[in-house]
Amino acid sequence: MKTQEGIEFTFSLYYLSRYILCYQLKELLEKSREPVIVNVAAPGMKGPLYLDDLQMEKKYNGQQAQFHGSRLNDLLGVHFTETDPVGKIRYILFNPMAARTPGATKMAGSNGLMKLMMNFYYKFAGKDVSEIVGMICDNIARTDRAGVSAYKLREPVDLSMETFDKTNALKLHDYTASLL
Repeated sequence: MKTQEGIEFTFSLYYLSRYILCYQLKELLEKSREPVIVNVAAPGMKGPLYLDDLQMEKKYNGQQAQFHGSRLNDLLGVHFTETDPVGKIRYILFNPMAARTPGATKMAGSNGLMKLMMNFYYKFAGKDVSEIVGMICDNIARTDRAGVSAYKLREPVDLSMETFDKTNALKLHDYTASLL
């Protein structure tokens, strides 16, 4: 499915919207006293990065496109903070794992077995939104330096992972800039 602008919908929602928001708010954030961006995704998620097919148009799979979007957000955080001349913004990538929300199981689509498994997973492993907000606040409080950081729940994610590669971050930024 594509947006009215002809951009693949999952790419647009999971990555491009966050890119636009970050860069549109950058000047305003730099003027604030303690600027923080919290990008709720799934930082450090292993898997392929499709630099030759960022919108996954050749081999589209909804769940894989969402996972790919998380890897793109890792690169967004890297590039955003690496090229920030003011060096004041804390960019926190946060993985809540599973949030119990009304739309949480829609990712399964119409597949009966997958939908059943997702409902089970979110019911028992999912966290209430208030608990997730508490974790986000805790992670903001303990992140005292500008730059990118990442957490899976309350655990730091290793920023030396391949998903945080600076060269790939630059390639993604260049592609995105040309797209916009």
